[in-house]
Amino acid sequence: MKHEGASSVSGVDVEAACVPAVWSRRELDAILAAPTPDNNQPWLLETRNSALAIRLDRSRLLPSDVDGMFDLIGLGAALANVHIVRGQANDTDALPVLIENADGELVEPPRDVWPPLSPDVCRELATEVPRRHTNRRPYARRVPRRVDLDALAGAAVADGALEHRCRVAWLTERSAIGKFAGLVARCDRLRFEYPAFHAELFKQLRFRPSEVQQCGDGLDVRTLELPPGAATFLRCLRSWSVMRIFKRLGGTRLMALPSRWSVLRSGAVGLLAMRVSVGDADLSSVSLEQWREHCLVAGAALQRLWLKASQLGVAIQPLGSLPLFFARIHRLRGEGLTARDQKTVQRLEEEYRRMVPELSGWTLAMAFRIGYAKPPQYRSPRRGRDAAITLSETQRVSR
Repeated sequence: MKHEGASSVSGVDVEAACVPAVWSRRELDAILAAPTPDNNQPWLLETRNSALAIRLDRSRLLPSDVDGMFDLIGLGAALANVHIVRGQANDTDALPVLIENADGELVEPPRDVWPPLSPDVCRELATEVPRRHTNRRPYARRVPRRVDLDALAGAAVADGALEHRCRVAWLTERSAIGKFAGLVARCDRLRFEYPAFHAELFKQLRFRPSEVQQCGDGLDVRTLELPPGAATFLRCLRSWSVMRIFKRLGGTRLMALPSRWSVLRSGAVGLLAMRVSVGDADLSSVSLEQWREHCLVAGAALQRLWLKASQLGVAIQPLGSLPLFFARIHRLRGEGLTARDQKTVQRLEEEYRRMVPELSGWTLAMAFRIGYAKPPQYRSPRRGRDAAITLSETQRVSR
């Protein structure tokens, strides 16, 4: 395993890191190890009134996100990590952790983000916190064992405690996986066809090892497992004027092919859905605070599932385009999309609904491919601890 660029979570120089005394290194590592959309790592960590606070750096948020959906899923994952490492250490005297609500005030996380977990479960999952990673390699087409699929779903819903909030469904038949691969490719294609989405993607891509080292975030193209020459070709499309010509020639179909192929080379597809209080058609009427809570709970559920998969030796790659565009249609009423593309996304969702009738009335939070694969050669970088710390005037810093 190669780790280039900024220090990884396990490779930070502890003595040199700038760490407020109230934040334990174990908790900081747990937060920094959490997955975030396009590896944007939007963490701002501070202390306030004898409590620990996690804020989101708005300069790092992704414009394509839907009311912070994916950033909140990432925050939910970070909170799950903290919950697990504290449970492993049986840290009953730990300071409370606060997050921002919709008005920017610091509040306690929703109760269901931190469901009861046994010390044994916490110990098992805590070991996987620094090991968990995205694997974009081709997977064996062998379906994971049913007992393992059940274990993953059980981890997401905290062994049934959160069945009223989250649900996991699986696509294991090759015909269903093939159809789903087509949905993913058609939705991924949209990200290349709009100037704002295109600019966002290329802002996050890191084409050179020196960029990875300098930034310590974003998507190292080496982690994308692209075929030979594809990264060079992709770099040529950084200019929207070039991409616009390419789009007119129908080239975005080619750019979506790797997405299709990766899903086809999977053992199964997982679908994590959240139970929003009203049906999908009325998502726009859900309050921002309710929306945030659902996304946080779903993020924590996804992280527990992912850590369990790491323990079982099962590879995972999130597939975010479908839930993001579905939410854009229902939550934002298609804002930013042409009428034609809104209808396209609606047709894709209708196909998706027919594939998983058991998720009727549930909102898709994340899709992901799973299976057995060789470990990736490269992993996404992490910013150092000091880059995430925001200090108040009264805080003392240990080095």
